[in-house]
Amino acid sequence: MSHSPGDLRLMFDSILSRQPWCRDPAVVKMPWRPDIVQATEEMVQSGQRLVFGMISCDGVVQPHPPIFRALALVREALNSQGHGLMDWAPPPHKRAVDIVQTFWLYDGGADVHQSFGLSGEPIAEQIGWIYGSQAREQMSASAIARNNVAKRDYQKEYMEYWNSTSETTGTGQPVEAVIMPAGEAAATCQGCVTYGDYTTSLSALDWTMVTIPIATVDKDVDSTDPSFSPLSDFDALVPQGYVPEIYDGAHISLQLLGRRFQTLAVVIQY
Repeated sequence: MSHSPGDLRLMFDSILSRQPWCRDPAVVKMPWRPDIVQATEEMVQSGQRLVFGMISCDGVVQPHPPIFRALALVREALNSQGHGLMDWAPPPHKRAVDIVQTFWLYDGGADVHQSFGLSGEPIAEQIGWIYGSQAREQMSASAIARNNVAKRDYQKEYMEYWNSTSETTGTGQPVEAVIMPAGEAAATCQGCVTYGDYTTSLSALDWTMVTIPIATVDKDVDSTDPSFSPLSDFDALVPQGYVPEIYDGAHISLQLLGRRFQTLAVVIQY
């Protein structure tokens, strides 16, 4: 979390200057590259036409009205500067969510329940729906292997789709990044139906993502949509938690998704 893009750059530069890959074998050697920073800044400042993908809805749950307004603001800003946008239609994010939720249950929830047991507290309702009231049977090695293969297959399909956009952007290059909701709501109200899959889906990709504040909710502008038509029974429940007067003034954020190991480019573009 950071107050500004400059703070993000300072954080990454500071951490990477300590060469964490020499202390943790799981860390990829990826030093701060001033040449990449300069090239990205020059590209952004040159006025070169850039093309971005945009997801307005993942096809499962529709965002609240303020999120749609934030997407419209970004679309208008990019168009006014001569940049392009294309509707993003990758392999279904629902597949990625299924893969990630399977990750969570590799040990049957034993670690989660053990952690809650240390304090004697009941499991939090926000995660109780997947972990239940007690640990269940752990998954077999073969089942875990199948899910890991499914993840790699999904990552490859997503990469191939991203590459294929070079044929439709008009620049000869794939999209620079993808803009999408960070969640269905500006914030989560206690006790309301919540939906976290706009971020959960990206965990299967293991790609670069930064969350960007765009605006704040305005109760006089972001009214409920009388023409709302739910995509599913679950989608019908989500809007019930949106009350403009309660959300008034809350920050509206979107996500900027980049490819794997493109942290520098994504932070600079932000």
